[in-house]
Amino acid sequence: SRAESVLRETATALSIGFGLPGLPMMRPDALTPTDLVRAACVRAFIGEPNLLLLDKPAPERIAELVPALLNALMIRRDQQAASIWLTRGDTLWNDRAFPASMRFRLLDRGLIPARARG
Repeated sequence: SRAESVLRETATALSIGFGLPGLPMMRPDALTPTDLVRAACVRAFIGEPNLLLLDKPAPERIAELVPALLNALMIRRDQQAASIWLTRGDTLWNDRAFPASMRFRLLDRGLIPARARG
């Protein structure tokens, strides 16, 4: 059907954008850990979601994936989608180029708005 064709085209474009040669056609246990992360990113953006929840995404360990992930997030943000990114690392937290409208730290007393650094 036309909807399936559009979905396949979108998934293929996302796959290429995240560094895969196309849609992964192998079983997940045959993919590399890096390709599994790339495929997870593709799944997160399928269907033009209005809310993206990124729970400790691995790009902090896979530096070459960060630009593609940030690009996909900015595209969705420009289309009025929201994202919540939970991370333990400081790599993206300290990067002011990262398109965050709000930053919070989770402390014993709850979520605390982060003060701008630098």
